[in-house]
Amino acid sequence: MSFNSWGEDIFVRGFIASLLLILLVTLFPFDFIWNNLSWQEISNRFHNPSDFTDFINNIILFFPLGFSLAGLLQQRRLSGVKVILIVFAASTVFSCTIEFLQVFIPSRKPTILDIVTNSMGGLLGGLSCHLWKEKILNYLSYYLRVISRFLSIKYLTLGFLVYTSIIVLISINLPTIPTNFSNWNVNFPLLIGNEKTGNRSWNGYVSEVLIANRSIDREEVKLAFLNDNLIGFLEESLIAFYPLNNSENIQDKTNNFPNLVWQENPTNITENLGVFLDKNHWLSTVIPATVLTEKLTETSEFTISLKVATANLQQTGPARIVSLSEDAYERNFTLGQEKTDLIFRLRTPMTGENGTHPELLVRNVFTDKKIHHIIVTYAGSRVRFYIDRVGNFYSFYLAPEINFFQLIQLLDDSCNSVSMRSYKFLYYALIFVPLGTFLGLIIRQMRKRLFWKILLGCSGIILPCFLLEKLLTVHLGRSLDFTNILLGLVLMVGSLLVVCFNCRGERMRLDRVSET
Repeated sequence: MSFNSWGEDIFVRGFIASLLLILLVTLFPFDFIWNNLSWQEISNRFHNPSDFTDFINNIILFFPLGFSLAGLLQQRRLSGVKVILIVFAASTVFSCTIEFLQVFIPSRKPTILDIVTNSMGGLLGGLSCHLWKEKILNYLSYYLRVISRFLSIKYLTLGFLVYTSIIVLISINLPTIPTNFSNWNVNFPLLIGNEKTGNRSWNGYVSEVLIANRSIDREEVKLAFLNDNLIGFLEESLIAFYPLNNSENIQDKTNNFPNLVWQENPTNITENLGVFLDKNHWLSTVIPATVLTEKLTETSEFTISLKVATANLQQTGPARIVSLSEDAYERNFTLGQEKTDLIFRLRTPMTGENGTHPELLVRNVFTDKKIHHIIVTYAGSRVRFYIDRVGNFYSFYLAPEINFFQLIQLLDDSCNSVSMRSYKFLYYALIFVPLGTFLGLIIRQMRKRLFWKILLGCSGIILPCFLLEKLLTVHLGRSLDFTNILLGLVLMVGSLLVVCFNCRGERMRLDRVSET
């Protein structure tokens, strides 16, 4: 293979890799909200601050894209000026597209400066390719040849075993960050419609609040919606039940807790929707809900059932519907409304005293002013939300991927079901793509040993996937999840096949390039 054809192959791979990297870095976790925004609202979303670190990062991010695109264009024998202009235009258009898409991702903050710096990065990459392409490719081919000398079966097997050991150690230690309620405060009151400080009021109706100290399964949730009754099968697990259909007598039917008392002014509005709450009418237990906190702490499980109807679709704060908390920053748990979304904050040693690392978000619960039956249940690090029916279901798992991204400080404060799946996919990709790559390189070095290739491929793919899942089930106390095993298998097989089909004869190509 000639130097030029080898260079073109490198440029193609570099261009694809840089595109994928930019999309991952700029759009992760891909939780788009396709709102019908006006051009003015879109323009306002670009008014965000930026700093010098963003300036440097954006240039570095788009540099490989500009370099590889310029190399591809030069293969088409375009003039240097045309190449630079096309690279700059392409970088600008791509950057504008990325920033526009970020408008619809709540955790992203697009800016005009990002477009400028991204375009500069692409331009600098294109100029570097125009001025120093031959020298850079020579250095690259030299270092690839040096690296290829270490791609023997011995070194690759060592790398595979070392990386597997690292993954095992990380997987064992990550789940040790507890997700129980050992850091709950027993002195917090139970509040409905506001914080104790009175500065997070919610505007709407509540007709029922039920709390139990165990989780319920899908079949029990189904029965609860069909029969409109959770009390029957919760039995001794039921620790608080307030049917809020009378504004004067708001009593816990389990007799575990004192009556709820009106704060500010008692409401005189009661309808079929329940009692009305706003900044002038909200409820609190007079004394701390100590028994409630202690019973939930004993099991580190709960079920919360609410029947609520919002009176304002644009409430923010989040506006507190039900909270076991001291103020806006210290809580055991909080259910609230942020415009049309349901927000849940749960205090554990992992999520912090405010329960916001991360807070959990269910989108489009409050899109109308009708009454909604919300069931939240928690056990074994998994939070499940059911809205009005058993099929309207959202699941959040707080370990191990959330622990991992917290550790490396790449976790957003709010996570919905889409972003949770994105974090999970990236976590498993970081584990199994390198393992599949190592395994593919080992198989490529085995020449014609077909039997051993098949044996190594099957065992090397299957064993790590089952081993990781088994370790997580033991340390997290949950059942085996075959979807996690399947995800690991797909990632390993995919990366192995890519390596096997793309690395064929690579060392021979590099040798020919060096001779040229």
